[in-house]
Amino acid sequence: MKPAESYDNFPDIKERLDQIVDQVSVDDLPLEQALALYEEAVKLGTRVSALIESAQGEDQEQSAEQAQEASEEPLVQ
Repeated sequence: MKPAESYDNFPDIKERLDQIVDQVSVDDLPLEQALALYEEAVKLGTRVSALIESAQGEDQEQSAEQAQEASEEPLVQ
């Protein structure tokens, strides 16, 4: 199991979460293992939130830069 922080895209996180769902769906899964998988899923959820916040921050930064560049362009008459 690789650390949640090492996942850097949504498809990989979703794939791992799907694997976790498959694993916890087994009836004879030991409680200790189920709890470890639950903790991993929570960490992956936190990682998704961080990726979303990062992407939103980058979008806002780009929008601000574009607005700044547009305001600096001379008006054509």
